Amino acid sequence: MDTLPHRLLLLALVSACAGQEDPLGTELAVTPEINFLPSDKIVEGDSLEVRCRVRQPQPPRLKVFVMKGSTVLKSRSKKAFWNTSLAQAADGGNYTCKAEANGRQKSVKRAVHVAELFSTPVLTVQPIDVFEGEMLTFSCKSAHMDSQRINATDVKYHLYKENIKVVDLPSGEYRMTADVQHDGNYSCQAEAKSIQKQSLVFVLKTKELFSTPVLTVQPKDVFEEELLTFSCKSAHMDSQRINATDVKYHLYKDNVKVVHLPSGEYRMYADLRFNGNYSCQAKAKSIQKRSLVFVLKIKVFTINKVTLMILPATEVQRDTDVELKCDCDANASETATLTYQYSFYKYQQLIHTENHSFSHLSHHLHAVRVPTSGLYSCEVKILNATVRSEAEFLRVTGVETPSLKVSRGEISEGEELSVECTAPKEEGPFTFNLYHNSTLFNTNSSKENSLSTKLKFEQSGVYEVHCSYELLLFQATSEKSNREVVAVRELFSKPVLTVQPRNVFEGEMLTFSCKSAHIDYQRINATDVKYHLYKENIKVVDLPSGEYRMTADVQHDGNYSCQVEAKSIQKRSLAFALKTKVLVSKPLIEAWGNVVLGRPFSIVCRSVRGSLPITYTLLFKGETVSSFIVHSPQDRAVFNVTSITVNSREEIRDFKCLAQNLGDKSKRPSLALNTTVIEPVSDPQLTALPSTGNVVEGKELILFCPVKDGSPPITFKWYHNGKIINSSTTEERKHSYTLSKIEHKQGGRYYCQVQNTDMESRRSGEITVTVKDAPWKIAMTAFIIVLLLSIVTVSLIHYIHKKGKRKEKETELYLKATKFKSDASVAVTPACTGYIKASHTVLSDHVEPPACQSSSSTVFYAPRGTESSDDVLLKDQKSPREGAVDTGSVLYAQLNHDRGNPKQIPSPP
Repeated sequence: MDTLPHRLLLLALVSACAGQEDPLGTELAVTPEINFLPSDKIVEGDSLEVRCRVRQPQPPRLKVFVMKGSTVLKSRSKKAFWNTSLAQAADGGNYTCKAEANGRQKSVKRAVHVAELFSTPVLTVQPIDVFEGEMLTFSCKSAHMDSQRINATDVKYHLYKENIKVVDLPSGEYRMTADVQHDGNYSCQAEAKSIQKQSLVFVLKTKELFSTPVLTVQPKDVFEEELLTFSCKSAHMDSQRINATDVKYHLYKDNVKVVHLPSGEYRMYADLRFNGNYSCQAKAKSIQKRSLVFVLKIKVFTINKVTLMILPATEVQRDTDVELKCDCDANASETATLTYQYSFYKYQQLIHTENHSFSHLSHHLHAVRVPTSGLYSCEVKILNATVRSEAEFLRVTGVETPSLKVSRGEISEGEELSVECTAPKEEGPFTFNLYHNSTLFNTNSSKENSLSTKLKFEQSGVYEVHCSYELLLFQATSEKSNREVVAVRELFSKPVLTVQPRNVFEGEMLTFSCKSAHIDYQRINATDVKYHLYKENIKVVDLPSGEYRMTADVQHDGNYSCQVEAKSIQKRSLAFALKTKVLVSKPLIEAWGNVVLGRPFSIVCRSVRGSLPITYTLLFKGETVSSFIVHSPQDRAVFNVTSITVNSREEIRDFKCLAQNLGDKSKRPSLALNTTVIEPVSDPQLTALPSTGNVVEGKELILFCPVKDGSPPITFKWYHNGKIINSSTTEERKHSYTLSKIEHKQGGRYYCQVQNTDMESRRSGEITVTVKDAPWKIAMTAFIIVLLLSIVTVSLIHYIHKKGKRKEKETELYLKATKFKSDASVAVTPACTGYIKASHTVLSDHVEPPACQSSSSTVFYAPRGTESSDDVLLKDQKSPREGAVDTGSVLYAQLNHDRGNPKQIPSPP
């Protein structure tokens, strides 16, 4: 049925089959080829190319793949090439060439072998069990090398630690002293012709002779004046190798050795000067180990005040429970933990003590009675510091309250005040207590029920005065009396000490002035006030006018104060710290580092004395180069001389520096800079004697290496074929190297290299030295050759002569038994000088004799009329005893008619 859909279906089927060679098969009908260039057997480091192609015919949409295993290395249409310029052993194996088109494919496999250039290196370490301080040897070797491709010297070895190169191994070995710091994972690498191979990892674990010491400090929280103990110990020691006495300990502070620790311990009393970073070192058999750093921070504490509180009150009814609460206000540096020792006192008798870590502690009095009344205080002790609180009086009520009277309500400093305390209804004996501003300052005993006394107030102010009493028989204390207010006026104010000038230099005039701003002239005269100057709380001088002048000097530095005194009243000013400034001393000038002609360098200026800031000025030929101000002791005046080039040794003395710290009048010039100037070495010129560089074996060769310029000492290094053979340092600008009785192996390329303290080296040109044979060797060789030839010739002649005589006798015997054949005589041709050459081959009588020519066969020559050569040859063949003539032998025999006198015929030319 010819319809349009059927036609379309048929056309599709034809189109689908048009690009297929075998529509029924699953394999592509092509022949892929795979080839290796340069061959299928190569060595590491060679280039390798894998070629994959499909010959004609090639189906459409053809794609070619080069594969190794399942990995596609290259793919293209029709043909694919994959190559590497540096083949490795891993590149060997089976390669696949696959052709694919229209969903079908065909492949072919072929193997290529990549031989090792050298085997993977093996890293060995000896000894395996190594202790600190022992010599450790690393050895890296490749067991196999392709000797046709590389020499052993072509393989370079390198040592790695944690995959980081440590050192090159020219000889394949490396030695070092074992140390735990060197522990880790080691491997080595072999490299030749760009091929690199890494060994397996070796884990180095050095055994310790002794462990790292541990520094301990007791107590950890240490305060001033406490006993401090440093202890340094190594926890582990190898008792088979060292004794405990072999380990020496040292204590370090800020990396500076403080003291040797014979027993491993050191004790001292804590002081703020000892703050710092401490460590200790253990040493045995050249092994040194340092502990971790211990930061010593000596703690400081201050007891500000100790206060005792009586609760619920200082006056209670009997049978009341009373709490004595002691509170300590103390400051400590950082986070120190303080231990408080509390002590409670009644009057001066200890009633309770207890240690605690809190800043307060209470002591309880249960059901108090009148005899419980008394003066209580508490004391706190922290380490070596002790502070006691103000006394507090506990009064148990039940007695009369006293009355207080004062003579006046206003007085002046130093005046006396009359006070009367009475308890008219009580009977004694009494102990009266007087208070001002609640502070107990006077206690008196009396049998009477009243007490009259006088009080003196040293400081001005308003005071509340009251009193109380105790009944000694009953240990009872009264309540406090009424309070009287007493105003104490100031006679003179607290003095003020001033110093002019405040910033004073030594040698300047210094004025101390001490004055009280207020003086009550109604009660005292100006002449009644006396002034005194104190240094470090020691009186230095009286100040009649309130002033004192002196020349400033650092010996006078210290803390100064002044005191004013009048009518037994003394008042001290605040302290003034005097610090005299020091004029700068003559500066020192020196070069920092090496000074090389024609190059920048640095100059340091410094003064031994002088208060900061100090201004340093660098001068060159009297002109200012630059200035530098030093503000702190850590700073230094360093001038980098870059704009001025020193071209001669004399110019270095044109540098000076100035120092000043008090204007122009304090300027101090230095001496001229005096330092060593290094002149760089010039290029050396290498010459030889003999000058041609050709020298006969056994003779002497002298190499000369002079330089024109350069500061001594100069180091001359001699190289032969790129390797150093000699090094020498001399004060001269020339050096020679002599090769006496030179040998053939000493021929080659020579050059010299020079270097001085400038550290920049110069190299000469190369000279090629050729070593010729000695004349006696040439003569000896010629003599031996001539001698050998002579021996061979004589032996040969002797042998020929002996052989000829034997043949002559055999011929005579043969002629007697056989008739002569005259027709068999051999004609002598002129070309052979009368002789015929007989071959080893037996010829018939009809065969023409051979022409005269050279041959390696044995020949005989006979004159005409003698036995034929054929007969002679036949006889030679028939005589087994005599045998055939050796190949290469030549016998000459004369066969004359006169048998009695045969003559030897000379050999033909």
